[in-house]
Amino acid sequence: MDKLNYVFITSRDVPSGWAYTRHYMAEHNWKKKFEKDFKNMELINKPESGYFKKVRLTRMVPNSRRFYDYDNYVFGCKPLVDWLVKKGIIEGDKPDQVKVKYRQEVSARKKDPAHVEIELYE
Repeated sequence: MDKLNYVFITSRDVPSGWAYTRHYMAEHNWKKKFEKDFKNMELINKPESGYFKKVRLTRMVPNSRRFYDYDNYVFGCKPLVDWLVKKGIIEGDKPDQVKVKYRQEVSARKKDPAHVEIELYE
């Protein structure tokens, strides 16, 4: 069993991949907002290897009608994964460097806005 080290929760939802293809600024603005949410993320204690090897990104939504199709969700998370690489949390985004698992779930509290939970594993 992998050891869960950290869980971070974004204050906003990731845009679908379609939004990025239509508007470059959507990706740029989302990266800036994410940077603001997690400005102290680089202060976390990293494993002895230097990088986390597994990441699970769970998109929590109020109801299943808000699910993206899988490829749009993965593409929408690309800036998030790139940011984790930039901050040195993960070594890179290639399959031999990190295993990223993408999930979408219905939130237990229906009034919660859509958001993403980031789980980091050794």
